[in-house]
Amino acid sequence: MALNFTDVNLTGDYAAPYLVKALTGFETAQTGNIFIKDKSKKVENMKRITVDSLIQDYAAEPVSAGNINTTKRQMTMENWNLYFEFNPREYESVLDGDYNYDLLDPSLPQNETSVFISEVLKFHDNYVETATWQSVSAGTAPYDKIDGIIQRLITDSDGDVIQVGTHAVLTSANILAKMLATRDKIPAALELNPKTKFYVSRATWKLYSDAQKAQPNKGVDITKRGELFYDGYEVFPLVGVPNDTIIVAQGSADRGSNFQMNINTKADFAEVKVMPKNNYSDLWFLKMSLAAAVNYGWGSEIVFYHSSNA
Repeated sequence: MALNFTDVNLTGDYAAPYLVKALTGFETAQTGNIFIKDKSKKVENMKRITVDSLIQDYAAEPVSAGNINTTKRQMTMENWNLYFEFNPREYESVLDGDYNYDLLDPSLPQNETSVFISEVLKFHDNYVETATWQSVSAGTAPYDKIDGIIQRLITDSDGDVIQVGTHAVLTSANILAKMLATRDKIPAALELNPKTKFYVSRATWKLYSDAQKAQPNKGVDITKRGELFYDGYEVFPLVGVPNDTIIVAQGSADRGSNFQMNINTKADFAEVKVMPKNNYSDLWFLKMSLAAAVNYGWGSEIVFYHSSNA
């Protein structure tokens, strides 16, 4: 029988004494910047609708005018696994708790297993964060399972992503000018929308923070972090966003978001199977199986500063 752990709570008797590394997790979702569509089919369409030219002069018997257009973006989920085999006896020297010393059927105590599961889930969340933005299906493993947001913007099928030209490597000396150039490209429909945000990498945000402190007047105190706003827009420094990139778009956890991820089920992202490999071996395994796809709705509502626009 498998041990399926969901939302492992490492407290009290189950808090095994391990030092664990701090990982960032799936920040884009955790900060509410992408719509997650649960229970998706293998292939689905992100349906879009536009309406135009419906207004006309008064007539006692008007004629039909204008357009209501429906279009779609296809989202095809791709699968991947996380799989690791281990021998519980290899961890005997560090195990605490109720370890099963039965040589014929060794296993990890529950508190130790909880730590293993928790770290696997954190590792996978960290992977998904980078994959959401930077994966390329024809790229290098492990970031080759899906096409992430950056790749889809580069290969935009509609050809209407708003590009910011004259790309350069970002520095603390030019970051303010490049953010201004990006802001100046924001379309009117997004200018006052509270969901419109700047998305940058952690390194880019540090450059922006340094530039704020270097301003001769009204700069940020060096004892404080830089402001996470630019011209009233929220700035989100996300681990998944590559360096030297600025993206402005509507991002939220609801259907109003321009970014969407389709997944098989949310349970897949919080469940790890742990069980013996077979009846005659001492080996156990950890396994996760997942499927996802990422896309955006309207390229005409995304401003994109990236090296592909040089």
